[in-house]
Amino acid sequence: MELRWGERMLQAVRLCDRFNYRETTDDCMAFCVGKEQYGLVREDSWRELSKFPDVFVVDERDKVVKLSEQLQTVDKRTEKVNDVLVKLREDQVFDCLKGWRYEMYPVVKSYRSTPVFLVERAAAGLFGIKQYGCHLNGYFYQDRSLFMWISRRSPNKPTFPSKLDN
Repeated sequence: MELRWGERMLQAVRLCDRFNYRETTDDCMAFCVGKEQYGLVREDSWRELSKFPDVFVVDERDKVVKLSEQLQTVDKRTEKVNDVLVKLREDQVFDCLKGWRYEMYPVVKSYRSTPVFLVERAAAGLFGIKQYGCHLNGYFYQDRSLFMWISRRSPNKPTFPSKLDN
């Protein structure tokens, strides 16, 4: 029996959405503010962040990177994390920081929750935090065949230029 278009699309999504946390996270650490986890930090990132112990506390035994408990407010956390990121960008430590946008991005548990701090958007991936954006895809029929329209990123974008986007 032939599957309907929606069922075929759901199969495609399931095929693509196979992030294996157990295999992928062996070298990662939880990224926490207080007792709450907000992200997942790869080894190359947490090793660099560990060089800033006044801001990041890296616990290799418990596999967790925490913001210093001395940073009690959103503004103070934002300021100190940004100071570290500026230094890492100046030292050209991470390629993603070449795409610095001067766009502060909220670090949140869920879409509508209150941010615990703000981070330069280009650095969001270093912390493995949730990221949100708007996308528009479309589909149409032509000669009884279904076609999809998927947007392509601008060649001027700092991240993934000219790539298909969702």
